[in-house]
Amino acid sequence: MTKGGKTDMITIQAMAWNQRKIEQLAKALSLRFQKAKAKIQEESLNLDAIKTELAVTHDTLKDWTNEIQQWADTATSENASSEQGLQKTIETLYVSIKQRKQDLYRESDGNKRRHKLRRKILEEKDKFCAAIDDYNRAATEKLPSADTILAGDSYAWPWVLNEHDNLATKKKRHLTS
Repeated sequence: MTKGGKTDMITIQAMAWNQRKIEQLAKALSLRFQKAKAKIQEESLNLDAIKTELAVTHDTLKDWTNEIQQWADTATSENASSEQGLQKTIETLYVSIKQRKQDLYRESDGNKRRHKLRRKILEEKDKFCAAIDDYNRAATEKLPSADTILAGDSYAWPWVLNEHDNLATKKKRHLTS
């Protein structure tokens, strides 16, 4: 079979497959709808059982839901602005950038894919720089620039050194003893 014949055969098979999908679409969607409807009824019965067990009204459940949402919103905003949240953000971005740089040529087989990865690295690096600037404004112990941190193989975060020794410190201590 020639290359053109193979291409035509694949095209015909794909068109037939798409036609079968179109013909079966109504049946598949109606089955999904029935399953979803049954699941909703089952869960509403479970909810009613829990309400009667706890002797709770529908209004009380709404109040609880609102309280939890408000608590989550305030906890998220406080954590993002807190020093621990900033430290976690910095560490996460550092690891992400280093991993993406390491996998840049391993995961991408084309220039288009590498371009997308490089763009993502630059976006994360901008966020990393901003997070470091925020940390340096708030903390007494300043971090070096993002380029300096990213240039090395690993970086010893000051907040990790304060809590416990990092792996590099443990290696140095083991080698000297």
